[in-house]
Amino acid sequence: MKNSALALLALFVSAIPALSQTANATLNGVVRDASGAIVPNVRISTRNVQTNVIRQTVSNSEGRYAVSDLVPGNYTISASYEGFKRLERGGIALRVGDRVSIDLNLELGAQSEQVSVTAEVPLLRVDDAQTGLVIDNRRIQELPQYNRNPLAFAQLTPNVNGTSDQGGYSGDFRINGGRTAQAEYVIDGIPVTTGYRHDVPPSVPSMEAISEFKVITNGLSAEYGRLSGGLVTLVTRAGTNAYHGSLYEFFRNDKLNANDWNSNRFGRAKGVFHDNVFGGTFGGPVRIPKLYT
Repeated sequence: MKNSALALLALFVSAIPALSQTANATLNGVVRDASGAIVPNVRISTRNVQTNVIRQTVSNSEGRYAVSDLVPGNYTISASYEGFKRLERGGIALRVGDRVSIDLNLELGAQSEQVSVTAEVPLLRVDDAQTGLVIDNRRIQELPQYNRNPLAFAQLTPNVNGTSDQGGYSGDFRINGGRTAQAEYVIDGIPVTTGYRHDVPPSVPSMEAISEFKVITNGLSAEYGRLSGGLVTLVTRAGTNAYHGSLYEFFRNDKLNANDWNSNRFGRAKGVFHDNVFGGTFGGPVRIPKLYT
C-alpha cells in the first residue's frame, strides 16, 4: 500500500510541467565588500514573497552569483558571510523572461547584525540587448477586450501592428515588420504554434488564467530560435500562500450594441443578441495530508 501511494505521488509530480528558462527569470550579480573587493563563497538566498519558496546558491571565486529558473513575482535576496553583516534587499519584482543584475555590497560586522535595503532601484537588463514589453495582470484584467482574448493586448507593444489578435498564416499580426507566420507563442516555456501554417490553437488560457506575458520585439537569444519576427511568451497564474478567488460575468446584448450598417441601410431593426459568459477563479496553497505516521 505504501509503495503504491508513493508511486502515485511520483506520477502526479512528474505530470506537472516545469517552466522553461524562456518563461522564468534569472537574478545575478557580483558580491563585494566596502572596499570594492570581490567576496567569494557568500551564501545567497532568494525568497519568493508570495509563496515563501527559497532558492540558495554560493558566489564563485570571482564573487559572481546567479539564481535561475525563478517564477515571476516579488522577491527578497539576502547574502551572509562570516565577518560581515547579513545583507537583505527586498522590493525585487521579476517579470516573465527577466535577466536582472543586482550587485551586493557587504559591510564588516557580526552576522547577527543585518543591513536591510528597502529603496527601490531600477532593475537593469545588462546581459543581452533584448527589448519588448510586459503586459501585466492588471492590464489583462481591467482593459476592455471584446472577445476576451488576452493575446489581443500584444498590440499595446511598440513595433507591433496588424488588425488580427494573433499570428498565423491567415492573420496579419506582425512584429517589427516580420512575416505573420513567424511570430512564435510560448506558454510556460512550451511553444504552442502548430503546423506549417504556424497557427495558434484555441487552447490559449483565458484572461483569468494568465499571470502576465511579454512581447519580445528584438534581441532574441538562440534559445528561442527559428524566428524572423518576434515572440510572445505567457506565464499562467499560480497559487500563493493565501487563498484568493474571483467571480466574473462577461456581458453583451442587443441593448448595448448599435445596429449594423446594412440593417440601418435597409431599415431593419436590430436582431436579438445575448451573450453572457460566467466564470470564476480560485487559487491558494496545496496541502498534502500525511498518509502515514
